[in-house]
Formats: sequence, structure tokens, C-alpha cells
Amino acid sequence: MRATPYFIGIDGGGTGTSLALVEYVDSAQQPRLVARTKVGSSNYQNNGVEAVRTTLQGGIELLLRAAQVTVPDISGIGAGLAGVDRPTDIALMSSVFATIAPDIPLMLDNDAVPMLYAGTGRLEGIVTICGTGMIALGCTASKRARCGGWGHYTDRGSGYHIARDVIQAVSDAHDGIGAPTALSAAVLERLNVRSFEELIDWIYAPNRRVQDVAVLAEIAATLAESDTIADGIIARAADVLADSALMVARKLGFGAVIFSIIVSGSLLKHSALLRSRFTARVHAHQAQALVILPEYDAAFGAALMAIDQAGLRVPPPPIIESVSANTAGKRNNR
Repeated sequence: MRATPYFIGIDGGGTGTSLALVEYVDSAQQPRLVARTKVGSSNYQNNGVEAVRTTLQGGIELLLRAAQVTVPDISGIGAGLAGVDRPTDIALMSSVFATIAPDIPLMLDNDAVPMLYAGTGRLEGIVTICGTGMIALGCTASKRARCGGWGHYTDRGSGYHIARDVIQAVSDAHDGIGAPTALSAAVLERLNVRSFEELIDWIYAPNRRVQDVAVLAEIAATLAESDTIADGIIARAADVLADSALMVARKLGFGAVIFSIIVSGSLLKHSALLRSRFTARVHAHQAQALVILPEYDAAFGAALMAIDQAGLRVPPPPIIESVSANTAGKRNNR
């Protein structure tokens, strides 16, 4: 262990990579955030190994420079990277880190795992993420299971899939085969286009990316309490996300035991309605589940991964919201 126990946490996604530098204080206090930075995508399956190596090295250098800390001061790195699911992925990306930060202990995993640490401080429970994509992933001491996280073509309940439903509703309303909806005007305004025909041009533009489309999901979340069509879209997404988490719970044998479901991703974090619908469906089938919205993000959670690997202990992470079937609702323990 270095004299000053600094740890780097990396949350590597298909769109961007967030890095956090934290300092371990002691077992009675939360680690202290020292610096943050953000760089480009670190999904090697989309960008290639060498491009990701350059991205990660640049991100670490920016982070350490901001904190005036050097590589030898780092006691460990925790990284959750998109596209890292198989032993071959782990081996390949471990070799990349070995060239960037040789001799520094590394804990490397799928990009959903840091959120388990962000919510519970350990590798146990279920995390359900709904941002551009979605995944439900769960872990016990000896087993792991997942639903979703296979990409935008298959992942119902993702931001991209919600956005597709929004576009379909707007199209149906325009053609007269669907009910009028406030989504129509809101989508045109958000994209700064003047007509449905211009919306179609926008959708099919050759450079249109998944994340460009996924931002339209935010419109459904915003209008759901006042627009029936938007409400139905959010309700269906909540059901899919909850069913995915419940399936993971069954795969892991979480029957009568109390267990945590960490919710994360931009949509689950910022849409109280989506979160409450998700929680209600979970509790209808698994009353013992504790649904947690953590205060820490995935980059900080990744640093907790590295701290855990080093054998150091910290208090349970702070929580923004925690809901069980047997309580009146929410508590804030920040």
C-alpha cells in the first residue's frame, strides 16, 4: 500500500468515460473525492484496442494532473468498462492497463458492476440501469446473472427503445392511426425541426447515432404525468425493467431473503415516475427487495471496487432514496 492510499475509479461507456480519484481515509469514514475528469468512449469493441488505450491513458493523466498526484501514488484502479463481459475481454483489457499503469492492482469488470459498489459497497445484489441502454445484473459471492445489456436492437426498456416508442407514437398520431399526443410538438421542438417530414429526415440521416435518438426518451419521462401516450410508454418501460430485475433475482435464488436492487442510469435516476412504477412492480412480486438510488455514481463506485480489492473497509455508501414494500417510502441518509 502506498503511503497515501489514492484509488482511481473508471466508468467506461460507449459514449464517454468518467474517472474519479478518491483518497481512502479510514474504515470509519467515506473515501474523499479528490478529482474528476471525463474523456471519450472506452468500449474497445466499438473503437478498437489502441484507441481505447489512448483514451484511458489520456484520462488517467488528466485526472492525476488535476490532483497533482503521480502514478506511483496510486494504490489501485477499479474499472467497469462497456463491452467487458467474457474472460477474453478481461484478459485483453487487463493487458491494456498493464501498459498504462504497470504494477498497480486492477479490479476490472462489466460497466454495471461499479453501481453495485456505489449502492451497497460490495459485490452483492442487483443493479438495474436505464440510460441510453439497459441491463439488469446481479451477483452473489458465488454466482452472477443478467438480463439485457445486449445492445440497442434487443434491449427493451432502454432509453433508445423508449425513444423508438416516442417516434412511433408521433408517427401514428401524424398518420391518424394513433391518438394525438403532446409528444409530437415536444419532439419537433427538441430537435429544432419544423415538421414531421423533417423529423423523418433527421431520423434517417446517415450519421444518426443510437445516443442521438435515445435523448428523446427524456421527453416521454417529462410528459408522462400529463400525456396518456407518454404515460403508457413509461409504464411499459418500467414493467420491462422490473421484470428483468425480477428474473435476475430468480436466477440467483433471491427467494425469501432481503436483497438490494440498485437503480441507475440517467432515466431511472431523473424520472421519479419511472422509478416509482419500477419499484411498485418489483414489490408486487418481491416484497423483500430494497430498491436503492445511490448517491455515488459509477466512477466513484469503481474506486470502491479497488478499495475493496485492497482489503480496506468503508462505511455503507450514502443513499439518496431507499424504498421497501414495508415502509412508508423514502429515506435520505446523506
